[in-house]
Amino acid sequence: MAAGTATLHELLKDNGVAWRRLDSLGASLANGIQGVFAARDLPWTAVRRGSILWLSLQEGPAPSTAECIAPEAAARYAKLHAGLLDRGVYLAPSAYEVMFVSTAHDETIIGQTIEAFAGAVGEIAW
Repeated sequence: MAAGTATLHELLKDNGVAWRRLDSLGASLANGIQGVFAARDLPWTAVRRGSILWLSLQEGPAPSTAECIAPEAAARYAKLHAGLLDRGVYLAPSAYEVMFVSTAHDETIIGQTIEAFAGAVGEIAW
């Protein structure tokens, strides 16, 4: 509890500068990933809530429970995960997990991550 409280205090310091930066980084990553999907005409979604993101690699609305993730979407995630690892980007290994952006990330890292997504998505035969 103390660590969470301390984190919130840091994020809200100076009129929330860190909080706004974190939200901006999350938006940049989600928008960049969504742009990669759109460039390939893929019906997938990068869903974002602040600095937390998850990928919906299936058609239709993004799943809100693990049971709603299609098996083929989980298989796509595994291939994407491998392609990103080859490019130095580590995501959680399961399609049932989320991504977190932190204040340790910056615009350069976000840009490199989006480039890695573009390469991994483009390389994998879906």
